[in-house]
Amino acid sequence: MGHIYVNCDGACYFFVTGKGICRPIYNNIFDWSMFEVILPNSLNVSLRKNLEQKENEIKQSKASFEVANKNMKELEYQLSLCRKENEDMTTKIKLLQGEHSLTKDESTKMTLESLEKEANEVKDYRSLQASKNEHDHQHNKVEILEKVSEHLHSVSSKVKSTNQKLEQALVSKLWNTIHREDLPVFIPIEGVDN
Repeated sequence: MGHIYVNCDGACYFFVTGKGICRPIYNNIFDWSMFEVILPNSLNVSLRKNLEQKENEIKQSKASFEVANKNMKELEYQLSLCRKENEDMTTKIKLLQGEHSLTKDESTKMTLESLEKEANEVKDYRSLQASKNEHDHQHNKVEILEKVSEHLHSVSSKVKSTNQKLEQALVSKLWNTIHREDLPVFIPIEGVDN
């Protein structure tokens, strides 16, 4: 006759009556749930805790992915707007090159080169965004998208500012040309007082 004792790890200890022998059996970890016995450090409880932790991590990762996906869609929309502005600017530049001879002026050439450089930078950042691996870590992806957004905003501001300067230069040049052509010419006539 004897008694069986179970520690918090699920290991059994036998106590034989009358002999006072305590012999642990470490190789046998039993599942005591069928006897409605819950052990704090049992294998089932440990696995259950690990499973709950993994589920929480999955939920957090899913929420982070949804936020990153939403931010990516917003950035794609902003990128399409910036691309359209860039195309419009390129069209205006071509029209100005075809209709006016202002490109011969050194300052206008520098302005056009600056616009083309900014347009190339926009294309480079588009290529960088398109080539990113979809399985990259979400935090790194969000940081890259934020940097792209900031640079696109800066490029858009520079393009708008340069467009305004170019239009002002064109208007000023045309205005001076028109006024030089419309100046009255006074021809002296003999016998008539001026």
